Amino acid sequence: MPHQTVTDNRLPTKLLESWDITSMWLSENRDDIQEWWEFCGPQLATLAHEAGYSTVTQIELLLFIRSMILPQIGRFPHASRSPASVQSRSILTYDARRLSTVGNGTALRTTILRFVSASSQRVIVYLPMLAKRRTDVDLEWYYHFRDRLHITDWMDGPTHESERPWQGRTPRMPVAFEFTPKGIIAKVYFTPPATPNNTSSFNTFADVVRPICGNDTVALAECLTFLSSDPVGATLRPDVLAIDCVSPLKSRIKLYAGTPITTFTSAISVMTLGGRIPVPRSSIDDLWALFRVVLGLDDKFCQDEELPVQNPFQPSRAHPEDYYSGLLYYFNLAPGSQLPDVKLYLPVIRYGRSDADNALGLQQFMISRQRGQYVDGFQRAMEAIAQRHNIGNGYRIQTHITITMEVWTEEKEQSVVRNTLTGKLYFESQVIWGPHGCHDSAERLANALRAVDSRFALILEKGNDHGYAGQVRSISVKDQDGNVILDKLSTDGNMDSLAEVVMETIRQHGAP
Repeated sequence: MPHQTVTDNRLPTKLLESWDITSMWLSENRDDIQEWWEFCGPQLATLAHEAGYSTVTQIELLLFIRSMILPQIGRFPHASRSPASVQSRSILTYDARRLSTVGNGTALRTTILRFVSASSQRVIVYLPMLAKRRTDVDLEWYYHFRDRLHITDWMDGPTHESERPWQGRTPRMPVAFEFTPKGIIAKVYFTPPATPNNTSSFNTFADVVRPICGNDTVALAECLTFLSSDPVGATLRPDVLAIDCVSPLKSRIKLYAGTPITTFTSAISVMTLGGRIPVPRSSIDDLWALFRVVLGLDDKFCQDEELPVQNPFQPSRAHPEDYYSGLLYYFNLAPGSQLPDVKLYLPVIRYGRSDADNALGLQQFMISRQRGQYVDGFQRAMEAIAQRHNIGNGYRIQTHITITMEVWTEEKEQSVVRNTLTGKLYFESQVIWGPHGCHDSAERLANALRAVDSRFALILEKGNDHGYAGQVRSISVKDQDGNVILDKLSTDGNMDSLAEVVMETIRQHGAP
């Protein structure tokens, strides 16, 4: 079925087959849900289409949004209703947005996150109802953190602002849903009560995390050491603790923290955990190039300078404070990991010039890194969403760009081992590396690659005696969620080329 074009608020919008089918049967009732549906439904359909989802999956996504999410987010925000009066907000935005979307960091394809806000009272009812419908939803960690952080002792919404013993953000529990090729994953984001100085301490989070981690606290300890002893780490303030509502064996603990420091050098310090996380120089150079092209920084701008506020968000539209000041980081504590995975949320809503400039810069960066195949879809999605907003209304479409720094090698103390295998790396049945000599432990690398991306196959065969090789490297593998699948496997120098080939192939073809 071809695209259809309709007019809404005097702006043309292209509709897709998935939207045509679902809206045909769900456009009768004139209520708040219907207003939300007609406003955001076409946008979500466009994003799902450009993300590469099948029409059937797009329809499932739209039906899920219509039946499970929209009834929970309150009244549609007409112009006559003050944005500051809404009772639920998205986790990454503080300008009264109740529904926001996040695309996968590698490409728009493969994953879309829907951040959906709801008051604490609604979540208490909503999640158990969802768990009854989906057997893969596990609420064990949800109940643990909800009770230990005492979220339900507080009431969301402006009617209770005066009852707080101190000023600050009201404790809340937004719910998010991640639409992946494997299904829908529910997530909960906990903002605990603040202390009298208006901050939640890292100890508050650590005290509730340790009981469920058992002996698996190495990554947490490394994170806390950095936050307490590093000059930049000490400026971070915790904001949100997040979990996946899946089996505790598969779930991750995610800690969001912000700092007022916005220099590029500070970002590198946090993302490498003060040097604890090894990052190639080329990755740092790529990140600096991304900063410059997206934020429009000139050649004279130094990495030690604070980012300029080029088009600041107007906090008076929703809140008395500007919550977009500074940088936001995400620390992913995956089961079995020795170090956390760190991501940066760069608030382009404040430090970028405009939606158009941000998008153009990001597209230029992707093209220069052989990811140009995603540019057209990204541009179409941006244009479709922009059509739903009146020009000059003060709102920005893009709020943050997520950046993460994943096969890599590190230097290690040299040892010697006999190479007894010959290895070839295949990608979609084509040889992209080898044959090269490998030792027996390369079987662990083959299993790790197969686990994170089935398009890769490292085939190992018993070969002639290749003699002794110096082990001067360790190689590690992370999956798309930041989980360490292989941690510092001792290997030889030829694995540098394998790691480079894997990452370059992913850059060219996208994540699985």
